[in-house]
Amino acid sequence: MESGGQRLRKLRLARKETIENIATDAGITYKALSEIERGITKQPSRENLYSILEALDQCKKVSVEDWQIVFEAYGYKRPYPLPTEDEIEKAKKQWREDYGHIAYPAYLVDCSQRLLDWNRYAPRLVGMRYSDIRTRYFQNLDVFDIAFGLPEKFVRIVNQKEYLPSFTYTTIGMMRPYEDETWYAKSILAAQQKYPYFKQLWESLHSDSFQASLTGLAVPIVLSLQEEPQNLTFQLVKVDFSGDERFWIVQWVPVDKITINRCFEWVQEESGKS
Repeated sequence: MESGGQRLRKLRLARKETIENIATDAGITYKALSEIERGITKQPSRENLYSILEALDQCKKVSVEDWQIVFEAYGYKRPYPLPTEDEIEKAKKQWREDYGHIAYPAYLVDCSQRLLDWNRYAPRLVGMRYSDIRTRYFQNLDVFDIAFGLPEKFVRIVNQKEYLPSFTYTTIGMMRPYEDETWYAKSILAAQQKYPYFKQLWESLHSDSFQASLTGLAVPIVLSLQEEPQNLTFQLVKVDFSGDERFWIVQWVPVDKITINRCFEWVQEESGKS
């Protein structure tokens, strides 16, 4: 069975790089990398493995599979590096092909909770149409912005006292597999600095003892939109779709007759059949 050091050496040779170059880029010594590759170092630190793989990745993309093989060879949890732009574009293409037909709001996110793409009906959640130029506001948003930021500008969450703790509780569970990643703390800290109430909820709910739902939110979200005469109620559901655990889809499934009918009307309006 191939060792972690052997896989690192194979990756380096495939890039025609010397130990000196990769060690320098990784911020470690020639001796340290040499001993890792030769198996003399039995348990390199997780931080050093990250640095070495990131240095190799700068020369030529290191696949997620190779990242996981190296880390698991040393007994560490499998790593989840943030998706590259190429990986994001591939995921977006697949999401559009496989889920573009969904007749209710849905969007694609990655493991750091970034909003990557949305379908024709997602802008309806804030009173916009897909063609509305204001949808550019969605660029560079994340799931925390959707829960804590957009309601302050475009829509009111009727049951926010119940929904936001449920959202936070579920998000903690969704992100637990990524807690060891270097980007994880930055992502959570940025959201906490932007939204103090999220920080309060996160700190009160985050513990080692809880079991959070990974499939959907226990509490549906009830929205009040200016242009809608009645409240709309959705159940948010997380759906894996690509075989890559760093991407998933969030579907806003209508849960009552009023919301189902309104989603049907959105489909008619967006298709020009209204």
